[in-house]
Amino acid sequence: METFKFNGVQTNLEESMFERLLSLPLFQGLSTEELLRIIECAKFEFSSEFKYEVLLRQGESLSKLTFLLQGEVIFEKICNDGLKVVEYYTAPYVFFPQCLFGKRAKSDYTVISNTDVTILEVSKQEVQSQLMKFYVFRLSMLNFICSMAEVSERPLCVNDCLENRIVWEFCQLFYSKVGRKELHVGMQQLANRLNASRLGVSRALHTLENQGLLVLSREKIEIPFAERLLEKIF
Repeated sequence: METFKFNGVQTNLEESMFERLLSLPLFQGLSTEELLRIIECAKFEFSSEFKYEVLLRQGESLSKLTFLLQGEVIFEKICNDGLKVVEYYTAPYVFFPQCLFGKRAKSDYTVISNTDVTILEVSKQEVQSQLMKFYVFRLSMLNFICSMAEVSERPLCVNDCLENRIVWEFCQLFYSKVGRKELHVGMQQLANRLNASRLGVSRALHTLENQGLLVLSREKIEIPFAERLLEKIF
């Protein structure tokens, strides 16, 4: 991994990379001058990884704020009952900023590069001592944390139909509520989670499939656009 320390306005940072930094979550809204000041004082670590490299493992401690500058990554999570969640994210993206300062500062996901990728990392200490000085960054961090919290606020009503209960269960499993997702799960396994019959779950899933919200195959549920599916309950 190559480490760069940018001092002063004169940098070797290419214009295209500079624009990517400004497009990153948590950096959006920063002025050019503010980003230059951050570059002056903060230590940025850039790295490039090939396709199918493990970037982070489930349960690993988080000590850096990590951004995806280029490419696509996969988030994978294995639940206690064996259910596997797979989510796809493309640049620009940020990995788990809400967990960095939490009591349990660990990743719930394994992160794998799905293409060649470019990564930017900033240590927790640099975030605290340098990036938090900037109002726009602090506000963006707060907005991100609040949006992650409020999306799970919607309570499950006892009279919800089984389709809505399934969507609500999926919502609790996903890291982000947008984009492409996959669930690797058997029908009986999902029925056990919902305290419902296997036949009832099968019918409800086929109803959602007929609505164009997901695609069923053997022990696999593909969701092309999670945001469309979650519109049923939000």
